[in-house]
Amino acid sequence: MNMEDFVTGYPGIESGMRTAVTDMLGETVAQFFFDRLPNCFITEDDLRFIRSLGCNVVRIPFNYRHFETGDWPIEDEPEGSALLDTVILELHAATWWQNGGWHSDSSYQEAPFWGQRTFQDRAVR
Repeated sequence: MNMEDFVTGYPGIESGMRTAVTDMLGETVAQFFFDRLPNCFITEDDLRFIRSLGCNVVRIPFNYRHFETGDWPIEDEPEGSALLDTVILELHAATWWQNGGWHSDSSYQEAPFWGQRTFQDRAVR
């Protein structure tokens, strides 16, 4: 639920990849793709294979965009919460980035999240 470059094989941050896919496929087809991606990111067969290796925990990084719109006013995206009903949560890419790393979908290489109560409140919500 967070398109990191080592997962997708394409360099760059998730928001950049979303822009590039939209530019290439157009808004409608790109939205179709991104709406379905969380449902196929990992499958039951993948989980069975991981279990066969002796693992009992799967770390699922997720991006804030699955839980709220990025627009003002902010609206909840309940589909994201429904996907995570049975997993341990790790907010991997908070809005306005909890760190400046590429893996947090940061395009600024900074972490404004920690200096703005509004962003922290959104993560808690």
